[in-house]
Amino acid sequence: MKKSKLKRLQQLDKRWEQIVGDIDLDLYLSPVNRAQEEKRFLEAWRTGTVVNPVFRYLEPAVPPDREPIERFMQSVRENDPMERFYRDLAQKRLYEIEMISAGSGDVITRHMTALMGQPNPELIAKAQLNLETIPRAQDESGGGGDLMDAEACAAVCRDAMKALGFDYRIVILKDFIAKAGVDHLGKQFIIREDVKFPASIMDSIVYHEIETHILRSVNGRSQPLKIFAHGLPGYMLTEEGLAEYSEQANGCLDPETVRRISARAIGVYTAIRGSFHDVFARVIPYVSEPMAFDIAQRAKLGIRDTSEPGAYTRDYTYLAGLEAVNAFFDDETTDNRKIQAIFCGKIGLNDLDVIAQMIDEGVLNPPRHLPRYIRSLPDIPNG
Repeated sequence: MKKSKLKRLQQLDKRWEQIVGDIDLDLYLSPVNRAQEEKRFLEAWRTGTVVNPVFRYLEPAVPPDREPIERFMQSVRENDPMERFYRDLAQKRLYEIEMISAGSGDVITRHMTALMGQPNPELIAKAQLNLETIPRAQDESGGGGDLMDAEACAAVCRDAMKALGFDYRIVILKDFIAKAGVDHLGKQFIIREDVKFPASIMDSIVYHEIETHILRSVNGRSQPLKIFAHGLPGYMLTEEGLAEYSEQANGCLDPETVRRISARAIGVYTAIRGSFHDVFARVIPYVSEPMAFDIAQRAKLGIRDTSEPGAYTRDYTYLAGLEAVNAFFDDETTDNRKIQAIFCGKIGLNDLDVIAQMIDEGVLNPPRHLPRYIRSLPDIPNG
């Protein structure tokens, strides 16, 4: 049974890899004129003029082909809980294609809500409380102490990677949007050349990026199915929640991080119903102008006319994920079987029962690596 089940899943896995290749559709949701629109918007804001950015996006040289994805979906057995992962991935891809093509608020909100959900009033009340009660730091990057340049940060990360036995390369790039980020396809941890990180937040970076994002990817690569390294549908909320939880469990979750992810959740909530300008005005009492613009731009990702309602809802998952992961570890019914399952690849909390079953049946392997805060719990093997 195990061999036939695994063989069938590996056939689906191989076909899916051939269909999607290494094309990252997120590339076409990032505006190419961000800097110009930020300058125009902030100049207008400071004079009391209401404007909304009009973002331009790259377009694929060859429009993605829906037909092979739709044929693939038809070949998946809908009543099989393990095969369902592939059907959901195919549906996700179709949604991404439609979002890129439409560039409109209603399409992006509808599909992102189907894929990742959206913030509820209870989460927004929590976010608002965080912003009102957590003191605002002078430096929104968090931490303090001496600043470390990209080379110094890279050295710390290389040591951490070596200690954990991970084979990701540390790369410093001049042109990189984020200050730091993980390229799982290329097995790289990228640091932007001009960054200056406070020395006091380097532990947070290691726990967040290396001991969570890279750890789950490395464990996923040890599985017989490649989708566990790339991410199952709906894994993002759990992924980001675990990353923040890792910082928290190791005593280095900066209060400014909690403020930032709270403002992002409020930004998404506001964007669903309002314009870019509405989002910026909603969060500016709590953050700087550059961060308020960043929050609004991320909430309107992929939307060309940002005066219209609609949101790319991903950013609410940081706070919602932290809340969900805290509840997971606080739940007395959470056993070691589920704790191990959550680290065997990039999966979501909602899939734990199926994943644990796949491990029990020998279809999946237990995680090779566990973060330090998990290894310290009783009855958990060291991996």
